[in-house]
Amino acid sequence: MDRGGIESMLMNYYRHLDRTRFQFDFLVNKKKPGFFDDEIRALGGRIFQTHYASVQYAYLFRHFV
Repeated sequence: MDRGGIESMLMNYYRHLDRTRFQFDFLVNKKKPGFFDDEIRALGGRIFQTHYASVQYAYLFRHFV
């Protein structure tokens, strides 16, 4: 994930989340590494990369959930 407004807000939540109770996974549409990727993985998060257009996110979201 890169350093956009929503991405930064999500990372702020993720840093303070009780990770013993909740798991955050991220679905991104870029193949290149993002600014927050290393931190996400260090905190135990998983990043799923896809090349699909945003129209197909609803289907992919249901697939991963």
